[in-house]
Amino acid sequence: MISLATLVQFVFFLIIAGLIVWILLWLIGAVGLPDPFAKVARIAIYVASAFILIWSLMGLIGQSPPLFRP
Repeated sequence: MISLATLVQFVFFLIIAGLIVWILLWLIGAVGLPDPFAKVARIAIYVASAFILIWSLMGLIGQSPPLFRP
């Protein structure tokens, strides 16, 4: 069973992570990278954020993420 405090922390984590991803995507557009480099940077940010989301969901359900098993 997941407690309310855990859910609040998870939502707070998602909000902060979303803001960081949004700022990084905005920064890529503001810097004005050439098109192929900007597209690769956006894809890298999306892939990294998907991995972070999967890692946090695994921690939420009680599974230890595979990279940090003792």
